[in-house]
Amino acid sequence: MEGVSYAKPVVVDLTLSSKEREFKLTGQFSTLLNISCHRCLNTFEQPIEMELDLLFIPREEMPREVDVELADADMNIASYQDVIDISQIIDEQVALSLPMKRLCSQDCKGLCQRCGKNLNTGPCECSDERIDQRLLVLQDIKRKMFGDSEKSD
Repeated sequence: MEGVSYAKPVVVDLTLSSKEREFKLTGQFSTLLNISCHRCLNTFEQPIEMELDLLFIPREEMPREVDVELADADMNIASYQDVIDISQIIDEQVALSLPMKRLCSQDCKGLCQRCGKNLNTGPCECSDERIDQRLLVLQDIKRKMFGDSEKSD
């Protein structure tokens, strides 16, 4: 997961039960993540506590159809081949729980588009004048016609 790392070890309380070749994994886990904000790029901590309820079916018994509509009950089914890797499962569940846009706070101001200063720490020194780069040619024509003075406004 890009921009995300574990700040503390994952604490797990899981139960694994089996019925023939199917395994049911239930329980919960918790950890603390270091997450990079998408607006200001600062790192912030995010606690995670999640419940797990997964059914593991041997990979060869999984449906082979490509265009299958999944029901809600199917969302908790996974496949395995020889080994069930709990660390991979936890990584996947953490990744699925994260929002698409990770923000340190809802009112994060982000970075200045010109100088890159973090606007959460205060305003930058950049000019508020915003000039569309595509229109600079017109500004040059204006200078040639009227000179450097601003009499034409």
